[in-house]
Amino acid sequence: MSEFTVNLIGASRVGQTLLTLFNVLDYCRVQDVYSASQSSAEKAVRRAGAGRVATDLSEMRAANLWIITVPAHKFLSLHLTSLQRVWQRTAQPNDP
Repeated sequence: MSEFTVNLIGASRVGQTLLTLFNVLDYCRVQDVYSASQSSAEKAVRRAGAGRVATDLSEMRAANLWIITVPAHKFLSLHLTSLQRVWQRTAQPNDP
């Protein structure tokens, strides 16, 4: 099986747990972690034992799976236009 990359936006307890679980899979690589709180992102990376902290959404690389674990009432404040630019920039040419 080829490598499967994962990015996380929102380093809550749920996000940290998911990263830790994905990291134990041999075919999975935890990649970039962004959170409104840099200390939460750093904690998620430490806890998972993998990945790197992104201090801005634009620093995030292309990934097979993007996990967004932010409270619903905060989702719209994630600068959706920034997310759109990141996803457009990182989309694979053969993605549907």
